[in-house]
This record gives sequence, structure tokens and C-alpha cells, in this order.
Amino acid sequence: LGPDSFMGATDVPRVSPNIRPHFPGALILNQDYNLDKANADMASGLADAISFGRPFIANPDLASRLRSGAELAELDFATLYGSGAEGYVDYVAAA
Repeated sequence: LGPDSFMGATDVPRVSPNIRPHFPGALILNQDYNLDKANADMASGLADAISFGRPFIANPDLASRLRSGAELAELDFATLYGSGAEGYVDYVAAA
């Protein structure tokens, strides 16, 4: 887990800045991004794209919410990666 991770922050620095100088191909980053951080890393050339994983679970309409500035729903960690449908298909789209 990376230093910016809410699931286990460490004192290890981000490795993505070290990858870009050595990898000229398309670089897609992921891990605890919000819209501002994603835009900054793409604008700086650090990333060509940002993927959002867990935010999509709680926000099935994530792209619309990011475009409109709507508040993001919080992920229910008690049901995350569990065995049932609760916590996966019961999140409501923004009004």
C-alpha cells in the first residue's frame, strides 16, 4: 500500500515520480486520487490517465459527479469486498 493510502499509510515516498522519467509509454496511475490530485498529476505529465477503483463502488455515477462537482458518496468499509450484494449494488446515484 502506498503512502497516500487510507488503508495503510507508510513513510515510503510515492514511486510514480520515479517511473515517468524511465517509461515513455502511457502511464495510468491509481490509488486514493481525488479530482484535483488527478488533474494535477495529468497536467504535470506525471500520468497520462488516472483510474478510479473504490470510488466507483460507492459512486456508480462517478464521472457525472466529478463533472458536476457533486459530493461523492462514502464507501461502506463494513461491506467492502464482502460476500453479498450489500455495499456493491445499493449505492444511489446523485440526484
